[in-house]
Amino acid sequence: MTDAGHAGIPYHLVLPYVGIRSYSGTTKIDRKLGEELDGLECFLPATLCLNSGNAPDKYGDYLKLSESFVEEFSNNFRFYAFHACFEDPSPVLANTKFNLAESSYDEGVNVLKFQSRVASNIANAPCVNSPRDYKRIAPLVNVHLGRIQKSSDKFGSIDKIVKVLEKVAYDTGLFASIAVENMSPGKKGFYNIGECDDDIVRVLDKVPNVSLTYDLGHVDAVAFNEFSGNGRKLPRDESEIADAFVDYQNKFMDKFKDRIVHMHLSFNDIFFSQKPNGYYFLGRHCPLTKAKEHEFFYEKAFKPVVKRALDIVEKNRNGLGCVNLEIPRKRILGIKFADCGGSVNEQLESIKIAKDIYKG
Repeated sequence: MTDAGHAGIPYHLVLPYVGIRSYSGTTKIDRKLGEELDGLECFLPATLCLNSGNAPDKYGDYLKLSESFVEEFSNNFRFYAFHACFEDPSPVLANTKFNLAESSYDEGVNVLKFQSRVASNIANAPCVNSPRDYKRIAPLVNVHLGRIQKSSDKFGSIDKIVKVLEKVAYDTGLFASIAVENMSPGKKGFYNIGECDDDIVRVLDKVPNVSLTYDLGHVDAVAFNEFSGNGRKLPRDESEIADAFVDYQNKFMDKFKDRIVHMHLSFNDIFFSQKPNGYYFLGRHCPLTKAKEHEFFYEKAFKPVVKRALDIVEKNRNGLGCVNLEIPRKRILGIKFADCGGSVNEQLESIKIAKDIYKG
């Protein structure tokens, strides 16, 4: 094994949805979170680049901000994952909004290059006075492929996205690894590129240098949508839900196991709640503690699926894999961020559950 998270597991464990301005780490329990993590997954700005006349070189102000961010966390973290091209962020993160599918080719290249440069700047900064003797490793930039109206030309959008990714992924001046993410179904009237496996296949086949971020909750959302949209009988008891979960998740992993390097891990309670179909429900990211409340499902389905996914991430990243516990805070900077998500204690307990699943 070439490297490992400091928690003694062979992937890097991070927490998500942290704008570079929004995480203070000042409270005692926040510091405890930091002790359990290898890094953070941060949102990257897009509007700053667009407001600079689409010139990716004009990002000095944000680089200064990223430098202060690194200085603040230099004693704690060496790994940073980043979320780029986010088509529908919370108002808290409005400056990250960028819809890759509906942008022009030039806009897509400039924004993604800009975001990758900021990520590279953070990752290249020295670990000053680090209690662990290491250098930071190359950052992973996770990309949403974007959203289109259902009446739009999906394949034309994907072909343009492929050209953007080809341009950025092969830029030797960028110290970053790019991964695209599988998506949950779009809200009414819209289609998320990546909610269908064939979208991902089309992108990965054409851009071999791009990898995949595997979001388990999004696979669950697609499964629920297929059941409810096709008039199939929804699974109702835990045994039926467990079977559907295992079936959909394993089929996804079977198809993409050689390209998965990054994982978004949370619990989507959609099959248990059986609420009306809707985008904001389909995209729920709940703490792993909620999965444990359903004992049969957790033992027979959730644990073995997550363990397999963790093993795939470890294998494909040669000990440098990244697992993002995608459990946002319910409030960021005093503003409501998510209906789901979790408290700090739930985040801490979810970290313990993830480690126990790997070790178990």
